[in-house]
Amino acid sequence: PAEIAQSMAALVESGKVRHWGVSNHSAAQLGEYLNLGSPVPPAGIEEYYNVAGEHLDQEGHSRVARLEVEIFPLLRQSGLGLLAFSPLDTGFLDPGRTLVPGSPLAELAAVLDQVAAELGLTRTQVCIAWVRSCPEVSCVLAGAESPEQVKENWQGAQQTLPPEALALIEEAR
Repeated sequence: PAEIAQSMAALVESGKVRHWGVSNHSAAQLGEYLNLGSPVPPAGIEEYYNVAGEHLDQEGHSRVARLEVEIFPLLRQSGLGLLAFSPLDTGFLDPGRTLVPGSPLAELAAVLDQVAAELGLTRTQVCIAWVRSCPEVSCVLAGAESPEQVKENWQGAQQTLPPEALALIEEAR
């Protein structure tokens, strides 16, 4: 980490890049970068984060749960920003996706659709708004394949979910 931090600091100081960050690092790795005392520390991190978070990594752990428990405290303490990617759980929460009836993901999607209907939004917009509701999240990176999807994503990023909707979604997680 020290060599990487030095190289990135040199790039920032030379004006070749404005900021640098890390992606898909463990809390321990992020902590190493933060404890180096670099004159140009990382400005933020990029991580997979969404309302579903049920998919497991190679060690059998939920990436989202690990992020919330291990990395969110580091973000709060350091003031780093989080660029959250995959608000639709790599497409599993896409409204056009067929889900296994009765599965946890299908049950979550039903709650998301209920919230969306009550608020006059789409499921996509609710997923993006939910990610943005987390104070650790600075911005959301959502894929789009058409200008309409870009507009839908933008509108989702502008929404603030009411406490009742957040509680309902949290219960379904």
